[in-house]
Amino acid sequence: MLSPRSVTLYLDEENILQYAIRSNTDIGDYLGSMRILQERTGKAPRAVLDNFMPVFVSSAAGTLTVAPVSGTPHQLDSAYLPVQSTSTESTLFLQRGDHYVLRASADQGAKQVFLFVSYDINPKILLAPTPIVMRNPVDDPIADHDAIRLLQILQSRELAPVEQFFAAFTMPHVWKKYGGGAVPVITKPSARDKQTCELFAQNFTRAEDRFRTFAQAWPDWDPAQPQIEPAAALITTINEDSIAPRPRMRM
Repeated sequence: MLSPRSVTLYLDEENILQYAIRSNTDIGDYLGSMRILQERTGKAPRAVLDNFMPVFVSSAAGTLTVAPVSGTPHQLDSAYLPVQSTSTESTLFLQRGDHYVLRASADQGAKQVFLFVSYDINPKILLAPTPIVMRNPVDDPIADHDAIRLLQILQSRELAPVEQFFAAFTMPHVWKKYGGGAVPVITKPSARDKQTCELFAQNFTRAEDRFRTFAQAWPDWDPAQPQIEPAAALITTINEDSIAPRPRMRM
């Protein structure tokens, strides 16, 4: 599941519709909607929300209505229809490229704003008073085959942490250009981590060379290195602007 967001609509002193976006959504805001999603699908919400972003919308500007403008085919699936919890609150289950209109109605009339989910590696919520036109980058004539392939995978499923690490480390320019953020560095990979990364590398050019860079920077990523499963992986955080080999830690 992608990180939940909250959108609040309100009127300013001049009666103009304004909005605020928060990323630190309280789980209580959308907990009831998750229960409804579970009733619709018969599965735990996290099992059906792979690559979906729950977005809790509340209106302090009047009665709230939401409707899709355009978007990906999942909108044909009734399980992912918005859940209206009150007359002023609704939860949307969104993927990259989804486009909705949010309308607040009160005595002074109806006002609306358009919401769009960007195609970024870490998708953003965009709001505007008029419809938002944004092309899917995989449909553009991108010369970089690896960039296209990465974006295609991201639009079909979420990446495991080791896959994010691989993509950010071996394709830093692509990762940054398409909105990738800081990623965890896993210096003590398990055998499964190695296998996952090796399979993921096959999606891109020079797969063996890319995977070899791990072993050069972090010796424990060497496929020939004897693997002892650690009690917990040693994880630190890096920024995509400063991905560089780190010396092996001495205990």
